[in-house]
Amino acid sequence: MKLSIGSNFDPAVLAGIAELPEVTELMASDPKSVVGTDRPPGRLKSADRGALAQYIADAHAKDRTVNFLLNAPSMGGRQFDGTDGKRLIDYVGGLQDAGVDAVTASFPALIQLVKRRFPKLAVHASHNSGVSTVDQARMLEDMGAEVICVVRYMNRNFRFLERVGKSVSVPIQVSCASD
Repeated sequence: MKLSIGSNFDPAVLAGIAELPEVTELMASDPKSVVGTDRPPGRLKSADRGALAQYIADAHAKDRTVNFLLNAPSMGGRQFDGTDGKRLIDYVGGLQDAGVDAVTASFPALIQLVKRRFPKLAVHASHNSGVSTVDQARMLEDMGAEVICVVRYMNRNFRFLERVGKSVSVPIQVSCASD
């Protein structure tokens, strides 16, 4: 079993998981993200690029990966707008430069954009992508998603999870909210 946990750039989190090899990934997000997150902003710390890069380096030294949430349900097409599109590209480029291993994207156009512009970044499909059918999972895999997180209400539908797992070649993930 592999576990992914939320992180707020607190070094105590890294120390706390030192003896938990099942925790392989830290999920991070920024309340100032151009895309947004589904984590409560009041619980999120913001980290400048230097602090973020150091935290990622510390996580990597402990054999953990860092996945950054790009998790708004939609950007209303702004990802294609000149100004917001540039801000998005600059933002994701900054994450890649800081050493982020993966991003979790919430809608198909964002998955495609990140895969096209940042082929070295792994892209996971968020539970906010709403995957509740095999066809949706296949579509996101075809778009380049390397992990697919199913919508939360399907987490305990074991027949569905089995069907999806047999229909795609990428890992399937379930999510539990802690907030």
